[in-house]
Amino acid sequence: MLNLAEEMAERPHGGVSIRTLGQVLWIVVYAFLASGQRERAEKMMNEIKDMAERTKQAYFLLVSMSHDIILFTMDGKFEEAIDLGRKLRLRGEELGSSPFAHVLAALTGLRPMLYLDRVEEFLQDVLQDKENPEYRAISLAQLKQDDKVKAILEKYVSSRSHLDPRICNHRLLHRAGKADSRRLR
Repeated sequence: MLNLAEEMAERPHGGVSIRTLGQVLWIVVYAFLASGQRERAEKMMNEIKDMAERTKQAYFLLVSMSHDIILFTMDGKFEEAIDLGRKLRLRGEELGSSPFAHVLAALTGLRPMLYLDRVEEFLQDVLQDKENPEYRAISLAQLKQDDKVKAILEKYVSSRSHLDPRICNHRLLHRAGKADSRRLR
C-alpha cells in the first residue's frame, strides 16, 4: 500500500477528476500516517485543503476538517480535536452532507475521547443520533458493540432500506469484523 501511495503522491494530477483525486489523496494521507511519515501526510493534507478552498465542495471541506482532528489528536490537543469533531458534524449538516460528516467525525473523533477516558460520552452521542445509521454502525463497530451493530444492520437488511453505500458499505463493516458482507449486498 505504501508503494502505491508514494507513486500516487509523486504523479502529476492533471487530467484526473477532482473527486477521484480527492479520494486518492485521502488514501495516500492515511498510508503515509500509518507508515510514520507525518510530513508527507501533511503535504497531501494541504493539497486537499487547497482543493477545498478552491472548489468549496463539501467532500473536500469535510475531509480537510477531519485531517485537522487527526493532527490535533497526534499533537495531544484532545479537547480541540473533540470540539472540531462537533463542528465537523454541524458543518456537514449545513452542507447537506450530514451522514458523511458524522462518519468522518466517528472515524477521527473516537481516539481523543478514548485518551480522555470519555468513551461513555462518545457512546451516548452515537446512540442519540437517530438520523445517521451509518454513523451509529461504524462508531459502535469501533467500540466493539457487536450486538448493537448487528441490530442496526438487521433493521436495514430486513426492511430493505439502504445504508448510504458511499459511507457505510459492506466492505467497511466486514473489515470491522461486524457484519456478514453477503447479506448487505
